[in-house]
Amino acid sequence: MNEEGRASGSKEKGAVQAVLEKGGTIEASGDRENEAEEELQTPPPSPSNGRNNHRPSLFSLAQVSSKLGELWSTARESIFGEDYWIPSDANEITLFPLELLRAHKVVFPANDHRSLLRVVQGSFKNKPAEPLHHVVFSLTDSPSSPAYSLFRSNAVEDAVDLCRRCLECHILFRLIGRSNDAKKNIQDLMAKLRQYPLYRMIHIAIACDRLDLFSDANLEYLNGMSTPFQSLMKMMVQPEGKYPLLLAIEMHRLKIVRRMLTMGADPLVKDINGNNAIHYASLASVQMLELLWEFENCRVLINQPNNEGYVPVMLAIRAGNPRCFATLLNFGAELSMRVQGRNPLFEAMQSKGKNTDIIKAIIEASPDLVKERDSSGNTALHAAMYKTPLMGLLLLKCKDVNLNAKNYAGQTPLHIFTHKDEIGLMITLLSYCCDIDAQDYDGNTALHVAVSKKNIEV
Repeated sequence: MNEEGRASGSKEKGAVQAVLEKGGTIEASGDRENEAEEELQTPPPSPSNGRNNHRPSLFSLAQVSSKLGELWSTARESIFGEDYWIPSDANEITLFPLELLRAHKVVFPANDHRSLLRVVQGSFKNKPAEPLHHVVFSLTDSPSSPAYSLFRSNAVEDAVDLCRRCLECHILFRLIGRSNDAKKNIQDLMAKLRQYPLYRMIHIAIACDRLDLFSDANLEYLNGMSTPFQSLMKMMVQPEGKYPLLLAIEMHRLKIVRRMLTMGADPLVKDINGNNAIHYASLASVQMLELLWEFENCRVLINQPNNEGYVPVMLAIRAGNPRCFATLLNFGAELSMRVQGRNPLFEAMQSKGKNTDIIKAIIEASPDLVKERDSSGNTALHAAMYKTPLMGLLLLKCKDVNLNAKNYAGQTPLHIFTHKDEIGLMITLLSYCCDIDAQDYDGNTALHVAVSKKNIEV
């Protein structure tokens, strides 16, 4: 009985202890829930808001950038002095600080201190006795207009010479002030002035592709000055001996060429070698040929030879340009023209480059040219000077070509190639099974010729 009571008592104590422990646990969890409810009364910031709180604003970034720029300028000035902005390269174009420019003395032009282009004299701060001359260009007449130092030299003569050169093209500089990318245009203009020291203003404008010069307003301005448009079109560039229209065609300035012809430029002008506008266009592009063909007075030039007897289509052949060749044929160019007794196929065989296409176009246009001979009895095979055109002709017309044809001296093409030590041409011809034992009128074979020339390789 006592044992049962003790067991019962221990069970009651265990139950009470379990209840107390459970109650304590519930009470603890209840406290945490109350605390959580109190915390939920003020929602936490969103993650994005938290990120934004740490991100600097654009305004603060601009301030930092501005401060860094000021610190860098101050540091450069303290280290290098006030001359920190002057590049080490005398030809580098750089902005001229206006506050410093006002302190410089204008030395050229002497009577026009308000000129957009001028030479000013200053010095390095650490070398006050040594003068430094700048060629300066201001974009406009305004005193607050941006100004550029185009060139720097200790010798005033060098600066004045370049300034005079720039003043010859003053209208091109003045028009730069209206452009969006002034520095780039200035760099291009100065580069062309140095590259072509003998070019006049109109030629520099073409080289820089300055179509703005040819607007109605600017042409009216030029006509009012001492350089009217028609006189500019007659200025031959030296030393090439080309007129502006021919120079524009050569440089592939399509818009300028169209504008020139529209404004009445003479399309019949020729250079010192007798080349006309179509000659130049045949070496330029199909687009240029088509542009010139739109103007009726250009069409008479298509079959006119230059001083060496070459018509435009022959120049296209020599240049290995099949597209220009085909375009000229469509316009009415004649393939019957001869240059020193040579037909167009002869010219193609003597032209270097990958001109198989041009040979194919010539043969398709005039198949009989394959059988023609020059004044010495040579065929197109005799005339070959390069491996590519020879392979092209043999590939296209092997059955129609006589590999062993003899000229008036009894020489086959193999004889000619052996005389010239053209091993590549010999191998090409031999691969088509020409007669290696063919003799000339003196009884010599190609091997005799090789031995007489002591050509061991042959």
